[in-house]
Amino acid sequence: MNIGNSRGIATQGAVVLGATTASLPAPWGGTILVQPDLVLPVAIPAAGLTLSLPVPAGGYLCGVSLSFQGIVVDPGAANGIANTAGLQLVLGI
Repeated sequence: MNIGNSRGIATQGAVVLGATTASLPAPWGGTILVQPDLVLPVAIPAAGLTLSLPVPAGGYLCGVSLSFQGIVVDPGAANGIANTAGLQLVLGI
């Protein structure tokens, strides 16, 4: 997952993780596209952030769905918060 940083200086953000997609209104006016099961705070460098998820080999995860979305503090964005598009992964397919 790539989280861009149009601000050009280090900032804060979060990665929202969930098992399902959603369309939830965010308090800052955006839309959360993931049903949040876990929210991880992240530091976002000036050049942006790339996250990878190692997935163990094995058929037991085949078909498991994971959804992600990045949220970035960005004073230039509407209400000071920018969202990435949602990302859904279906493992093994």
